[in-house]
Amino acid sequence: MMDFEGIEKVRQRVRQNGTLAQRLEQLQSQLVQLKQGPLSGPGENLSTAAAARAMKGAVS
Repeated sequence: MMDFEGIEKVRQRVRQNGTLAQRLEQLQSQLVQLKQGPLSGPGENLSTAAAARAMKGAVS
């Protein structure tokens, strides 16, 4: 087992990076789905700014 000063900070950073990687994968998957076909309904006219705001809210 690794035993050195600051090990908890390293473990926390590894967990955080894993979570970020998972979220990135989810967002990439959503992007692929959006690119594959046209949206239907009111979302059809989403501006780039509105889409960015929606994605920013999903990440927070």
